Parts: sequence; C-alpha cells; structure tokens
Amino acid sequence: MLIKYFMQKSSNLFVENRLLKFCVVLLVIMSAYNSYMTNLALDKERTIIVPTHIHERIEFEDGNFSDRYLEERVRDISSLAFNYSPATARIQYDRLLRYFAPEAYPSAHSLWYSLASRVETALVSSVFYFDDYKIDRGLKEIHIIGTRKQYSEDQFLSKDRKTYILAYNETGGQFQILSLLEQVQHNEAQKRKAKALEEQRESESQTVEGESGE
Repeated sequence: MLIKYFMQKSSNLFVENRLLKFCVVLLVIMSAYNSYMTNLALDKERTIIVPTHIHERIEFEDGNFSDRYLEERVRDISSLAFNYSPATARIQYDRLLRYFAPEAYPSAHSLWYSLASRVETALVSSVFYFDDYKIDRGLKEIHIIGTRKQYSEDQFLSKDRKTYILAYNETGGQFQILSLLEQVQHNEAQKRKAKALEEQRESESQTVEGESGE
C-alpha cells in the first residue's frame, strides 16, 4: 500500500524509502541480538544424558562432566576401592573394574585382583573416610583425600591420611578410569614414564646421528 501523506508521488516514495530503510536496520539489529543470545546460550549449555541401562543423569557443562557428576563418581569409586573386607573385596573390585577404560583394563585387572587375593589371605578390612576432592580438568585428574583405617579381623592395624589420584577420560559421554593410585605410587609412575620417554628420545637421537654420519 502506498503512503499518501503528500500530494507529490516523489514525496510519497521518499517517505516509503525511509520507512523501508528503518525496517531493514531494525531487522539487522534484531538478527544480531538473536545471534548474540544464541551464542551466549550455547556457551552455558548443559547436556543431560539418561542412558537406558543406568538410572542416573550424566550432566555436561561446556562440554565437560559437571562437578556434581564427578563428585558422585568419586564417592562411588572411593567406596568400591577403599572400603572392603575379605568377604566383599573381590566383588567390589569387579564392579570397580567396570569403570576402567579398555586400554587400562588389563593392568588394572591384574592389580586389583592381586590386591583382593592379599586381602582374603591376610583377612584385612579397610574403612575410608572421604574428606575432600580436587579436580584438575587440564590434566584430567581427581585428587581424593581422606583417612583410611585398617583392621585384621577385630584388631586395629593403622590409621593414615591418604591422597589418591584418579586419572580419568571422557569418551563418548562415558566416564572412564585410566589409573587409580596412591599419590606416592602415582608420582613414581610419572617418574618412570618420564624416564622411559627420555630414553626413547635419546635412542631416536642416536639413530638419527648414526644415519647422518653414514
């Protein structure tokens, strides 16, 4: 519909042109605002997965497991690994091994079932009092802090302050353990790994020098 505020046609066209320009500018502003709000919503997006085979929610924030979800996993894993008796150790370790990543499963299976055999032979029981945990998302490690008490049948053996380091991975929305070691064991494993890498680099360097000398 033409705007007929003016008698001259050119004046009406001029008014229509200004109105169209205003509408275009308004649409551009609304589009830019909508894009901004969409990006802002995506940055704060939280995905909740409810798989059919488990009865709990898996929450993601900014593409990572939420702190709440990681805390639930830490408490569950701590209970399975550090609260045991000769009658329950092997059953609990079997459940614990389900958390391990496929590449870490063989060594973890050997380690935890060996520990179960020692627990059954020595009749040792353990109670772990969970105190705190610290998440290092960069290294994908969780430090589990608490107090462990050990008993042999009804006899008290020891009470120690312990820190365990849980290295984990996020694969396809699934939480997987790469290793679960006491801090001292973890540090020793890291030193062995660093030494092995250094020896590998030295070997490769010597090979390159030999080939260049020829």
